[in-house]
Amino acid sequence: MEVSARTKPHNKQLEVSVFGPGRGESIVVHIGNDKWVIIDSCYDKDLGEPAALAYLRSINVDIRRNVVLIISTHWHDDHIRGLSKCVEECESASFCCSEAFNKKSFFEMISAYDVNKITKSGSGTSEIVNVFNLLSERGESVLKAIADRPLYKAGAGELECAIVALSPSDEQVDAFHFDIAGIKIKVGDSRKRAPSCSPNHSCVVTLIQVGEQSILLGADHEETTSPNTGWTAIVNSTLRPKVKCSVYKVAHHGSENGHVDAVWEEMLIDQPHAVLTPYRNSKLPKNEMIEEILKKTETAYSTARNSDINTNVKRDKVVDKMIKETVGKIKTEPKTGHVRIRNRVDGDINAWESELFSGACHLRHFSCMQ
Repeated sequence: MEVSARTKPHNKQLEVSVFGPGRGESIVVHIGNDKWVIIDSCYDKDLGEPAALAYLRSINVDIRRNVVLIISTHWHDDHIRGLSKCVEECESASFCCSEAFNKKSFFEMISAYDVNKITKSGSGTSEIVNVFNLLSERGESVLKAIADRPLYKAGAGELECAIVALSPSDEQVDAFHFDIAGIKIKVGDSRKRAPSCSPNHSCVVTLIQVGEQSILLGADHEETTSPNTGWTAIVNSTLRPKVKCSVYKVAHHGSENGHVDAVWEEMLIDQPHAVLTPYRNSKLPKNEMIEEILKKTETAYSTARNSDINTNVKRDKVVDKMIKETVGKIKTEPKTGHVRIRNRVDGDINAWESELFSGACHLRHFSCMQ
C-alpha cells in the first residue's frame, strides 16, 4: 500500500474507502472520532489478509476497539472473502447481515456446502458458517437488516450518526427463500460453489448519515419487475430517510440491472461522487453503462482499470502446451485498487475530495474494450 494512502482522517473528517481487485469488494467508512464501519470483505493477495483490515492497520486504527459495525450485504464470494477474519479481529463490532439469512432453509443450504468441504477457505458459504460459529462461541447476537431498519446510532457525546438498512423488503426475503428452496445438495456433491440466485433478493443497501452528509452504498442490489422489490421498492418507501446523498457506491458493479434513473434523481444530489468495483468474470461495467454513469456525474471512479483486470498473457504455443500439461492454468491476480473519498462533517456536500491508489482510476479512463 502506498505511503500516500497511510494518512489517517481527523476526528471530524468522514471517509469512504472502496477496495476492489476486479473480483471482490469491500468498503470502509470513517464516521468520525476514530469510529469505523466495514461493509463486505475482499482479500488483498499482496498483503495476505482482508483489504479492510490491512488498510485500517496501515493508518494505525485500533481494530479491536474502534470498528463498531460490520455489515455483510450478501453471501456471494466476491463480497465476503475474509469476512470471518474481520469479525474475529474486530472484537467490539456488532455484526449485521440480511434478514433473509434468518430462516432454517438458508442455514441448511450453507451447512450442506460447508460439510462437503469442497472449497478452500473464502467461499461465501464457508465464510458465513465461520462467522456464525464465532458469534455463537462469543455469545453474541446477529443484527438482521431489513428495509428501513436502523442499524446504528451514535452514542452521547459522539458525532451525530445514523446507519439505516434500506433493503431487503419483506417480499424480497420471501422471494429469496423461494429461490433457495429449489437448491438441492447432497453430501459428496462435486459443485464448488452454492449457485447464485438472480435477482439478488437478499442484498442489504445501506444509508449512512453523519451530520449533514449522507452516503448511499448500493451493494449488489438489482432492479426487478415488481414494485415491492428491487430499487423501486427503496425509492418508493415512505419510511426511508428523505435525504439526498453526495456519495454513492454504484450498485452491482455498474451493471444495467443495478442502474435506475430514479435513484440518481431522487436519492442523490446532482453530480455526486460515485465509485464502482468492476467484475472481470462478467466483464462489468460495460461501455454503455459507463456512458450512462458519466452522464449522471463527472466525479465517477473505478477501483481498477479494465486492462489490469482482464489481462490475457500471450505465450509461445510450446510454452502454453507445457503449462497446460503441468499446472493446467496460470491465474494472474490484479492488485486491489483503492478509491478514497473524504470530507469534513460540517463541509459542503460538494466538497468531497477523492484519492486513487493501486490502479484505481477515473471511470472515463476505465478503457472498457470488450
